[in-house]
Amino acid sequence: MCAKYLRGHSFWDVKKIRCCSTTWVAMLDSRDCIKKGCVWLVGTGEAINIFSNPWIKGIMNSTPARYSDTFPKVTKVKQLIDGDTKYLNMQLIQQIINPFTASKIQETSISFNFSDKLIWKLTPYGEFTSQSFQNLLMENQGESSNHGEAIFPWKKFWKVDKVAQKIKTFIWRDLQNNIAVGQKVGRFIEGVSVECCICNNAVETIEYLLFQCDLSQAIWFASPFGLRLQGNAEITLPALLQSWLQMNENYYSISLGMDISWAIWKVRNEKNITVHGALKIALFWFNLHYNPLATSETEVDENNSLVTDEADQSWNAPVIPFIKINVDATWKNGVYACAAIARDHNITCLGASTHIGRSDTPIIAQADRFSLAVELAIWIDMKDTIIERDCQMVVKTLTGVLKRPPWRIRKIRDDIKDYMTNFTNCEFKFLPE
Repeated sequence: MCAKYLRGHSFWDVKKIRCCSTTWVAMLDSRDCIKKGCVWLVGTGEAINIFSNPWIKGIMNSTPARYSDTFPKVTKVKQLIDGDTKYLNMQLIQQIINPFTASKIQETSISFNFSDKLIWKLTPYGEFTSQSFQNLLMENQGESSNHGEAIFPWKKFWKVDKVAQKIKTFIWRDLQNNIAVGQKVGRFIEGVSVECCICNNAVETIEYLLFQCDLSQAIWFASPFGLRLQGNAEITLPALLQSWLQMNENYYSISLGMDISWAIWKVRNEKNITVHGALKIALFWFNLHYNPLATSETEVDENNSLVTDEADQSWNAPVIPFIKINVDATWKNGVYACAAIARDHNITCLGASTHIGRSDTPIIAQADRFSLAVELAIWIDMKDTIIERDCQMVVKTLTGVLKRPPWRIRKIRDDIKDYMTNFTNCEFKFLPE
């Protein structure tokens, strides 16, 4: 079928021709929906177009919009990478992409020594399945709430159960433009001020009140999101909600985002116009209704079943010349902390290290602690090392037993492989708690 219809063209760009099969027509008509489930894992950046391919987590459709035409010839992700340092050129990125998206690019995992890879982000191992695509189709079916606008995932929106119902209703009314802001009231009642009642700098619309008012921008920046919205008129409520709904983090971001939006509305009406007052309201409702479930991506198939090794389940001191590094990690509300401690055959502590990071899933924390252990071993200059902990999935990924590891930890796995040149012997072992 590819040879017949593509003829050297990309599936995403090829045009529909006359007299093609119904199957091919259905595939082409599904491209927009398929794109929502795809994301590029960035390697060299040669195959990824900055402004047309999905490659950034945490933004709508995973594809950025051009913020400035200063550098019109910059179109490939490879051009955003400094050829000498192999790091992202953030100075260039901030000139062509808005600040919010630039901050998300900075969080993107990049494996500079590997080729780019397009994966299906709705499964743990990045492989397309008909069931996951069917679920995506059902989530994106248009409903009566759309009123003819761009498709919004209403079914998934109403499934969010970690936020007060009145706040969810408030957000729904926002999306339907049914909130009594100054612009809307002024259309029906003469003499009513249509200016923003917080700053009086512009006509009060829903988008202005929530994202463009000086106080609102200060609230979002002071919140756990740390959003910088100054000079960024592209951020809208539907776009943020859709990006949060795409995150696999037990509704943490969308719940907090809706609570903050509700808090801005409350301080606007109560005239308690302070950043502290708004965040106090938002965090009250968030802490009252949010109950995180620490589930991780441990789905496996028959070929990659995680059966507990029949091994010694107690800690033993290493034999000369080895040292042993034990690691641990904890994850909650999108933030994780991990620690590593190194000991020799006399159980003498040789060194320790800690790290704090952000992730929308615990699997990143589980993998990052092994990276922390490897860096600790290099720092104390130990060539023979045993690293052990209770995460069997990561251990089997690093030892090559798991042939199809979760795509989210590919970057960490590749980085650890690069570190292996610093060791004479480095072993990864599973030690149950």
